[in-house]
Amino acid sequence: MSETISRNIQIDNWIFEVKMVRALRVDNYGDPYTAIANISLNGNSAYIDGMMQKNHQKINDADMIVDGIGKVIKNIK
Repeated sequence: MSETISRNIQIDNWIFEVKMVRALRVDNYGDPYTAIANISLNGNSAYIDGMMQKNHQKINDADMIVDGIGKVIKNIK
């Protein structure tokens, strides 16, 4: 992912801030997912509030840092 995702959007005289993100581990959107994470954004920090996986599949370092959640968080400005 190389594009930047804006943390706020203005529509008329309202500004909407992105403060929470839900991440799904799945190959194609709409398919059943194997893991879910809820992430809160505060300033330049992101906090994983909760993670669950299906059928006791492990959440590995690649999910957290390289391939998944960490990569997206770095692109939210």
